[in-house]
Order: sequence, then C-alpha cells, then structure tokens
Amino acid sequence: MRRRATHAGTWYPSSAAALRAALETFLGGKRAEGAGKVLITPHAGYEYSGPTAGRGYAAMNWTGVDRVFILGPAHHVDLRRCALPSCTEYDTPLGILSLDIEVITSLEATGAFARMDLQTDEDEHSIEQQLPFIRHQLAEWSPAAKIVPILVGAIGTEQEEWYGQLLAPYIGDTKNRFIVSSDFCHWGQRFSYTYYAEAGEKGRRLWREEEPLRGEPIYKSIERCDREGMQKIEEGSHKGFVEYLSRTRNTICGRHPISVMLCALEKAKIRERFRFIDYTQSSRCRTEEKEEKCGGGVKYWSWRGARKWCCVCLKELV
Repeated sequence: MRRRATHAGTWYPSSAAALRAALETFLGGKRAEGAGKVLITPHAGYEYSGPTAGRGYAAMNWTGVDRVFILGPAHHVDLRRCALPSCTEYDTPLGILSLDIEVITSLEATGAFARMDLQTDEDEHSIEQQLPFIRHQLAEWSPAAKIVPILVGAIGTEQEEWYGQLLAPYIGDTKNRFIVSSDFCHWGQRFSYTYYAEAGEKGRRLWREEEPLRGEPIYKSIERCDREGMQKIEEGSHKGFVEYLSRTRNTICGRHPISVMLCALEKAKIRERFRFIDYTQSSRCRTEEKEEKCGGGVKYWSWRGARKWCCVCLKELV
C-alpha cells in the first residue's frame, strides 16, 4: 500500500521540476557537505519554512545512510502513544520512498506502538513535509536507504523516556539519520498562547483588554522564549526541556518528538550537542493583534520575520 503525497500542490509544489528547483534554492546548492546525524526541522508550507529547513538539511551528512527515522507530532488525531504506518511506500513528486518494514515490524513487536490507518497518515502534514527534502538528498548519496516514519502522540514524560529507550539502539547507529519535525512558538489568541516577558522580567499572559504595549515588541519576547527552549535542547537534557515547557507553556508542536529524541540520545549515552543553524519568524508581531508561529530545525540560526521556525542539527554521533 502506498501513501499519496496529499499536501503536494498546496503546502509545496506538485510538479517535480518546480519542487526540485525550490529544494535546490533552499539547500543553497549544497547536498551532503554537513556532518549532522539528527535534525529538528519545521513543517510549515515551504513558502514560509523552506529556507530554514533547507539550511538544516544541507547541514546533514547523507552518505552511507541505511535508513531515516522521521518523528512527527500528531495534529489531527487524538493519539496517546506513538504510531507506525500501515503503508509500505510513501509517494513524493520526486519519486517513491520505501519504508523499512523489518524495523517497523520489530518496533511493533515491542507492544508500544499503534498502527495508523491510511487516512490518518495522509491527513498528517508533519511527516510529509520532510519527505521531498529526504528524497532529494538520498537520491544521489544513499539511494537504497529506507524510511521509518513515527507519528508521536500526546504522551507523558515517562512515555517519552520509554520510547527513547526503544529508539536508543537506532539513534546510536551511525548509518541511521533522525529527522524530528517541529515548529516552535505558535503565538496569539487562536493558539491560546499570549506569553510575554521583557528581558529580566517574569513572564505573564497578555489580555485583549490591556492597553497597547509600550515596552519591548512581542516578537522579541517570543524569540527570547524560543531561544531559551533551543538552549535546553542544545544542552541535551530531557529534564531541562520538560521543566522549560512546564514554566513557559511554549506551544512547540513537536515537543513530544523532541523529548523522545532527547531521551534516546541520553539512553544511548551520546554526548554530542546540538548546534542551532537557523531561526526565522513568518512575521514580526509587535502588538497583541497579530499572531505568531515558530519552527525548528538543528545546526545554525537566522532571523526571518509571527510564526517561528528554527533549525537545529546534531553535528556528529560518535
């Protein structure tokens, strides 16, 4: 059974030529020059997050890859565990990606994973948004590599540790790559998140009834909050990241996939640190009337302009 590229033509180009041209632009002409093995990268439409995602994918090492694990958050289904696909192939405008059925079967045998049906799989965008980048990068450098998509639900801290333990042997294998799909802060009334804190001040929630802010613009507060989260990820501490989320309530949609990845690194005793590559915002929110959303990818950062995307890359696994 094959999963269709259901978001092609809306979230990214459906034409192979147009998509390839867009990816080449986002990647800056670089393909396998990096050393990264683990990447946190955004999943918004390519118009918004493509440049940030491209910097992350360009920082990865794509040579000698056997499989790519893709951890994405569930946006459309009430899932309280992790789920594996029922398909054997994923379609992209650039060609097919084969799933590693042997690994998926082994993970299912642990009893920890559910199986998602085709509709759930095709409705979700967090994993699909990574597929064209992965297909493009693997095509030249590791064409035989397969993928292992994992949909991560709203799981608790102990579950994050459990799944991290199950994935630790795989994240420690230098022939594997891990892609964690996540945007960062989603700011505004429609996200029920209006956290604001000026430098050195305690954070608070903004209300519509308040007078317009006279101090620091909202986008700077959001960036500071996001960068604190990035620092916790960079430190590689699952506990520190969970405590940060508890205090700020930052609406990082991929917080559970990120946490599972951090736990896997801890269980595998991997001490290499993340390095943030890029940080962008879809617009600079200055008043309570606008909204923001953030995204992440792991190795370097850069500013773009009310939603936020970051790109973070774990340089090497040794």
